[in-house]
Amino acid sequence: MEESTEGKLNDQMISTYINKTTRKSLDTTEDVLHMRMMEFRLLCNKTQIIPELSDHSVRIFLAGGDNDVNQAFDGVLEYFNQKKEAKHMFDNRDPMSPDIQQAWEVLKVCFLPKLTPQGYRILLCGLWDPDPAKLDVLACIRMFLMAIDVGLFLENVYQGYVLLLDTEGLTIRHFPWGSLTDYRRFMRFLQYGMPVFVRQIHILRNSKMIERVYTCLKPFMKKELSELLFFHSGNDFTNFLKMVPPDCLPQDLGGTIPSVRPIQDELKKKVEEKIEELSKELAPVVPK
Repeated sequence: MEESTEGKLNDQMISTYINKTTRKSLDTTEDVLHMRMMEFRLLCNKTQIIPELSDHSVRIFLAGGDNDVNQAFDGVLEYFNQKKEAKHMFDNRDPMSPDIQQAWEVLKVCFLPKLTPQGYRILLCGLWDPDPAKLDVLACIRMFLMAIDVGLFLENVYQGYVLLLDTEGLTIRHFPWGSLTDYRRFMRFLQYGMPVFVRQIHILRNSKMIERVYTCLKPFMKKELSELLFFHSGNDFTNFLKMVPPDCLPQDLGGTIPSVRPIQDELKKKVEEKIEELSKELAPVVPK
């Protein structure tokens, strides 16, 4: 089929292509991927909320569903439903606003440059400033979601992610339970809507307080994610470094990368330059 899959294609065209190109006749990985993209678009075309997606965005969502079309479709539907229903978390995307600029100084969010030996990308999260008084939960959520959109949709497609949560400086005061509704919605988006197929989750510098928080949050977590969790206490990274090589990590986590601040600064700059345009592409369709 010579016609590009860019944009939303006619359903009949897609169905015809799928019927003519059965899985048994596919000889190359590219053919398999192309067929999955067509199947995915066919499902998206049946909704009223999913906009026209670029080929690259389709591949991002497919990878987030481990290349399973139905799983990826569930994810993309959750992604756009959350953007529609939780507007306070996804709107007001002015990267230069004071609250967002402050969030970058409080929250550590960066994609590390080197992949694991398995080809997985590493996302590191933590705190730059441990002062709970400086933590604006909603601003940090909005900043994080902007960073994730830019970090995913404007980069290459990866078949898995390793998530690192560095809990250094984290205290019970960082969890204003009055915002529990936002936490629950945020966690739902992370688990069901964010197009990231998680391979491992490492909780670094674990403590009894973190374990208590985890106990509170566990009922809201998918069982599959709970099974991917690894807890590493204190500053002993011996077992952690057996799972994630030092040359993939910053020095304060036992690795060889001097500092992640320049890496985050680069992501911040890209968010400031690209988020407005990207947000328009990834906005849910609003019926007229």
